[in-house]
Amino acid sequence: MQSIFNGAGYLLADNSASDWGTKEEDDLLGCGHCHAVIRKHAHTDPVTKRRIPGWLDEGGHCYVCNQPLCGPQNNNCRDRAQRHGCEAYARVLERAIEDNYRREQNAKILGI
Repeated sequence: MQSIFNGAGYLLADNSASDWGTKEEDDLLGCGHCHAVIRKHAHTDPVTKRRIPGWLDEGGHCYVCNQPLCGPQNNNCRDRAQRHGCEAYARVLERAIEDNYRREQNAKILGI
């Protein structure tokens, strides 16, 4: 069965030798629409000492392609998907490749 957690990555940031002295570990997801890296759990930024929510706190998923989407701190793909529908990155890339191929074929036919 396909899950939105299939293909999830893993973050291991060991800053124990620096001034921050932290070691961070977390699961990573990729946004299905813009391919941004999304941390699954909330974490604290070592520089600003602010709590940054993770995907489990305020992330969403696309109801069409069933992929995780960025939260408000990134590109806001969740709001864009609700307004404009599903525009998965793979579909956008495929459409651009097809348009380029069509232009090349037209140029060959016209002798440009």
